[in-house]
Order: sequence, then C-alpha cells, then structure tokens
Amino acid sequence: MAGRGAPVNYCRAISQEGNAVWPNATAGTTVQGACIQANGYQGIAVRSCSASAVWGAITTPCTAIEPSCPSVLGYQSRTNWPSATAGSTATGSCALGYTFGLDGAPQRVCLGLGTGAWATNVTSDCVFGTPPKRKIGR
Repeated sequence: MAGRGAPVNYCRAISQEGNAVWPNATAGTTVQGACIQANGYQGIAVRSCSASAVWGAITTPCTAIEPSCPSVLGYQSRTNWPSATAGSTATGSCALGYTFGLDGAPQRVCLGLGTGAWATNVTSDCVFGTPPKRKIGR
C-alpha cells in the first residue's frame, strides 16, 4: 500500500517505566534499562523486546536506594531524626512536650560507614517545656 512505512522492528525507547529509562531495542533482544537515581532507585533493570517488537515484563527490576542512616523516632525520648545519606547533616524535630534549645533545631551528621551510623555529636538538643530565654549582655 502506498504511504505505509516499513513495519516497526524495534521497541521504542521509554523515558520512564519501572523506575528505569529504556533505550530503543531491536526486536528479539534483551536490553538493560538505566535506573533513575533521582527517583530513589539504583542498578540496571532488564527486560526483553519480543520478536514482534513488544516490550516484555521487567525481569530484573531496579532496587530502591536505602538511606545510609535510618530515621529514629524518640532518640533519648526527645528528638526525632529523619533518614539521611552518608555525609549529610540531618535536622531533627522535637518530640511532644519538648522544644528547641537556645541553639535552635538539633542537627547531626550521618556517618554512613555501611551500617547507617549517626554521629553522636549533636549541635543542639531538644529541651523539656518552654526553652530558656537568652540573656542579653552576660
């Protein structure tokens, strides 16, 4: 028939599916997709492009990136810490009944070290009740 192109013999690229980016793929091949780190996934995903140029199911999916340091609720019964990646500084929040001290919100560094280790030094802490007022002068 006039005006018809050649049949499609490849699977078209997909910008995002299964948390991965998929390239054009020749029909009848198995391809690797790049996992999207910005979406919280890592690794290489795998799927096939069938002989009839139809994408198959993802056989090896991307894996979720786990935070280097897990969240902690009620640290020392007064501070809540969000999850964080190694080398970053996390800002904590105070548990019910506690408020920020004179130095403001508590902060600490996620060391990572493969175990999700938090640094023990905290830049400030949560205090019970109303925070003390700063004295002017001395």
